[in-house]
Amino acid sequence: MRREFIALCVGACLLLWAGFRLDGLPFTPSQPYSDAVTSHFPAAIYFRQSVAEAGVFPIWRENFLAGHPFAANPLNKTAYPFQWFAAVLPPLIYLNAAIVAHLVIAAVGMGWWARLRGLGREAILFAALSYALSPRLIAHLGGGHLDVLYALAWLPWLMASIEHIVSTPRVRFRGALFVGLCGSLLVLADVRVSFFGFAAAALFALVMILQKYGWRRLPSYGVWFGISLVCIGILTSSVWIPLLVWSPYLSRAALTATEAGIFSMQPLQWLGLILAPQSGNLETLPYLGLTTLIMALLILGAQPRRYWLWGLLCGLAMLYALGSNGALWSLLTTAIPPLLWFRVPARAWLIMVLVLPLLAGHGLQHLLSAPPSRKPSRLWFISGAALLSMAVVILLLGILPQGMAVGLTAGSGVCFLLAFRYMRSFSVRWLIVASFLFLSIDLVYNGKQWLEWRSESLWLSPTQRALAETLIEDSAARVYSPTYSLEQQTVAAYDLDLFGGIDPFQIQAIADAVSLGGGIESSGYSVVTPPLLGMDGDQIATANRQALPDTRILGQWGVTHVVSAYPLAVSTLALLTRISDIYVYVNRDDVRDLATRQIPAWAPDWQTLPDTMTVQNNNRATEIAAFTSIVGLVMLALILRPNR
Repeated sequence: MRREFIALCVGACLLLWAGFRLDGLPFTPSQPYSDAVTSHFPAAIYFRQSVAEAGVFPIWRENFLAGHPFAANPLNKTAYPFQWFAAVLPPLIYLNAAIVAHLVIAAVGMGWWARLRGLGREAILFAALSYALSPRLIAHLGGGHLDVLYALAWLPWLMASIEHIVSTPRVRFRGALFVGLCGSLLVLADVRVSFFGFAAAALFALVMILQKYGWRRLPSYGVWFGISLVCIGILTSSVWIPLLVWSPYLSRAALTATEAGIFSMQPLQWLGLILAPQSGNLETLPYLGLTTLIMALLILGAQPRRYWLWGLLCGLAMLYALGSNGALWSLLTTAIPPLLWFRVPARAWLIMVLVLPLLAGHGLQHLLSAPPSRKPSRLWFISGAALLSMAVVILLLGILPQGMAVGLTAGSGVCFLLAFRYMRSFSVRWLIVASFLFLSIDLVYNGKQWLEWRSESLWLSPTQRALAETLIEDSAARVYSPTYSLEQQTVAAYDLDLFGGIDPFQIQAIADAVSLGGGIESSGYSVVTPPLLGMDGDQIATANRQALPDTRILGQWGVTHVVSAYPLAVSTLALLTRISDIYVYVNRDDVRDLATRQIPAWAPDWQTLPDTMTVQNNNRATEIAAFTSIVGLVMLALILRPNR
């Protein structure tokens, strides 16, 4: 119990150092936006408003994208059990509680899997800590990718449930149901991560069955896993049925290989496994902790035949993560075009996030029982000296961030630790203490570089509040902004309506209408509508400066006000006021009254939009699917409840 408490303290140190606060949300340092603020905070507000205050299922949201499916969007997770707490808790408390809970779930899941694989207590804790505080996982938290965090929390549970059903006789029916439950929670948390998770789980299950029983038992296990898949199909109907009925109308259906291959990793970025990046694009962050990497390499080098599967999974993940810069992703997406829907091939690296901590636990277990040997001791001593030398050079010359030197110093310490352990000049007790010390320093310091909490006063600023109050006072119906000057969290907090928004789940015709209304030439798929084109560097306030809004089209869509970070020379736009650097205009063109909030409140006779009957049928199918998922989850939880 003392060791578990120490592990919890390490995690708490990271969160507290990052400024954890219940009245704030996570950000990547130096980045102005976070998905936790722009997506998850508005979703939590709307979920609470719909269920707790209005007493209705949140099927449709009017605030963004001219009216938009809410429950059909997998990112809103209306059937995910943890999302139900959003109905009873204030949004910020709910989101922060969910973050902490899923970090714990991730650690416990990895710990259970490590225990099933026969690791000792210290190795179990080492693997769990390496996973839950992995810099890549923490970086996704900092970016506000809470979906990724939730899914990664359940991924080791899926792998452990597979290990359990294959290794343990007499529990196969309940085991199959539990595999189905874990797989369903993974899908409900994030469909994109589940794609990589199921690929790894399927290969793991196949190899494990063949190694343990051979081909003769494969059909019988096929039946058990078939039951698991049926469970997953039923419990995730809230995801795949809405996607099926809405897919013909979504902008994602027209993704090109170039658009889907965004954030493909470069081969040189693999150096980041050793040299911890301190900034940049978190989607291509390869660093998982040098201490974790060294321990994983230790066991792969010592017992390659036993752990070949994990080496293979890591190799496939690295190749797929190259995306358009490598052959594997290009071949697979050419052969199977639906793979383009998953975009961002660098997320295959999340398999490394799962595998390396487990291998690190095996590495520590091996080290605790390592026989004396001069040859590996010399190898690790030389490696430690090399890493320490690199750290000293970085510190003295200041040519690279200090965080890299911290990671290298921790890594060199582990290498020296291995060398002394092989020479039997280091006791087991001090080996354990030193291993956890180096791991904690590495993970906490480098995780902090990708995570900080910001209070609500910073991302719901006085300027945004004043802007919202001005629009409400002037009876704004819908608002358009070419520069994202009215932010989504403000729209949600003040119950305004935005003609546009940020969401990967978009109806193509709506995205086209927003671009046409803004006078912006279509540029392909974008998660931001209208797309932010022609920016000066990364300054969003300079986007779309050359485009002039078409107030006639905006009027057809009920847009009464336009807000911009620069003045707009359009005769039918009358300047209402200026708030800080934001210009607020009134649309003097003919504005149709769409304020009745019918579903859908769209411009009549707009081409390529689904008609009202189609929208109603799709919403009904979504509601039935969500009800099926929720009831199925409750029933399965009752079936699997622990026996007294």
